[in-house]
Amino acid sequence: MLKLLRFLCKIAFKPLFKLFKSQKELSLKYFCLYSFEFKKSSLKPSTIENKKYLHKMLFEILKDIKIKEFTKLKAYELIKTLQEKSLKYSTIKQLISYANEGINLALELGIITQNPLKNIKFLKPTKAIKPNKTIKQLHIKKLLNKAEGELKTFLYFAFYTGARASEILAITKKDINYKQNLISITKNATRYGITTPKNGKSRIIPLSNALKKELENINFSHFSLDYFAIYYQFNKLKKSLNLKIGSLHSTRHTFASNCIHLKLDLPIIAKHLGHNDITMLSRVYSHEIYSKSEYAKLKNLSYFK
Repeated sequence: MLKLLRFLCKIAFKPLFKLFKSQKELSLKYFCLYSFEFKKSSLKPSTIENKKYLHKMLFEILKDIKIKEFTKLKAYELIKTLQEKSLKYSTIKQLISYANEGINLALELGIITQNPLKNIKFLKPTKAIKPNKTIKQLHIKKLLNKAEGELKTFLYFAFYTGARASEILAITKKDINYKQNLISITKNATRYGITTPKNGKSRIIPLSNALKKELENINFSHFSLDYFAIYYQFNKLKKSLNLKIGSLHSTRHTFASNCIHLKLDLPIIAKHLGHNDITMLSRVYSHEIYSKSEYAKLKNLSYFK
């Protein structure tokens, strides 16, 4: 394994590999960059940008610390510094993971013999669990009646599918089967372009009657607006209606809440929403996932009673 890695390193990054051979006291920064460049071709554009952000943040603190000087004590000092900056637990976890990639590469190359981040622990802060914000049916009716253009279409998708905003914005006419009343969620629209869905798993969900009627009325083709434009228009609409409701993501919580009120089985709801804790996601037709009664409940979901 080590020989293979050395061989690949020589081919892909000859100048950097020469630097490794000539300097035994390289910085952790070099190894993190090297590891990142080595994996870059297989990463999504959004992941690449996130790695760049993590790299900048991490080495604003660590500077050019030598790989052999980054000890267990330094690791705990790093975590303490990150916590003092009031960063989210998830952000700290990502930063430590990024540093760990560089350290593991140094281990593979035989530059160091131990990983100072191995078995390192830091507590996740305890927070009071806040209930998910849902939008009342009266407010949903107002939003759908007053919204215009692509925002209206987006909100219909959001309230009647519970899909993520990025998944909705990637839907095109080709993803909708009007005969079988199905929607294929196979893509994710990001600021860096179209990627695979979250967790890399596609799914097929029912097309409700209300959403189908709206899409047929406007002869839906695709979205031209990005998330930020939809977000801006949504906030402007809320303000015009004087509605003190949640964010765009609240539409997803609202859908899930309504499904629970309809007494759908929780595994069915999880599959519909594309949660990553379900192993069997919907790459098959919905009738193989939903029972007839459950399918009918989703199809007939309506806020206008």
